[in-house]
Amino acid sequence: MLSAKPGQQKTLETAIKNHTQKFHGKDKMRVFQIMSGPGDGMYQLVQGPYTWAALDSLKLGDAHDLDFDTNISTKTETLTGSNYSQLRPDLRHGLKNFSIEKSRVVILDVKRGRMDSAIAMIKKLKDAMDKTNDKRDFTVYTKMLSGTS
Repeated sequence: MLSAKPGQQKTLETAIKNHTQKFHGKDKMRVFQIMSGPGDGMYQLVQGPYTWAALDSLKLGDAHDLDFDTNISTKTETLTGSNYSQLRPDLRHGLKNFSIEKSRVVILDVKRGRMDSAIAMIKKLKDAMDKTNDKRDFTVYTKMLSGTS
């Protein structure tokens, strides 16, 4: 996640848009603004989906890094570390076509050793929503590796 320096919000948004179009192409990076919670006002840059092999071989190049350092980092007050999450399609309900304008994200901090119980609870919810043809969509990602955020 990242946040703009005071007075730099619009220029940061423009820099992110230009950088994304130039170096990441269509659907390789999505940018979300966080509207509430601890990261309120920050931006979340989401890349992928990638396989681990594709991620290992991903080389964006010196021009990419220079553009990010020159046009984005200079307008950024806070920049958190990277997080790697894995899509759990077995826990998805709805979402046949993944195109989101706005989304509500709920982050659950599962205590160590309790992930199996949390997944079992989510599977029960998914099964109930599937059986009742609930119109609300949701999907689940589990954090694989994380940085400082």
